[in-house]
Amino acid sequence: MGKSKIIISFFLLWFSFIYCSSKSIRKEILLLDYTIYIKVPKDFHLLESPYEEGIYILFFSPSSGSFIFLFKGGLVKLPLVNRNNSEIIQTKKSRRSYSEFGKRDSVYFRETLFIGSEIRAGYDHVYSADIPKFEKIVKSIKICKNKRNKDHELRCRIRPSGQ
Repeated sequence: MGKSKIIISFFLLWFSFIYCSSKSIRKEILLLDYTIYIKVPKDFHLLESPYEEGIYILFFSPSSGSFIFLFKGGLVKLPLVNRNNSEIIQTKKSRRSYSEFGKRDSVYFRETLFIGSEIRAGYDHVYSADIPKFEKIVKSIKICKNKRNKDHELRCRIRPSGQ
């Protein structure tokens, strides 16, 4: 009887791992001269807003109103996240990124500037219970500079996002 319980437990564990890992998808986004790889939940919707000087991309959750953003471009008032009546809780600076995490009207935001690529990413309107999920998504971002080889084909080398 003990062996069958172990086999059933192993099967249930394996099935739950497969089920949980399939709740998100990996997206590949061309952002001007960069390729961005990000792992987002399947229920998030994608909105792209290209304009003359750049592109603004949103992944938003219709159920909570929370969203993740990616941005590269110019002619925009920075920072992207509305900081009126907000409190900056944490600031992180590394060789590859500069990040601010804060709270505004009981919701949280984060904005990160990836140094070298000048790409901004982050989230806004996130409730405290969802912060770990959104942090995981932002940490999944991989930025890749598109390069052309001698045959003029695009090559991409993934580098870690550096949190």
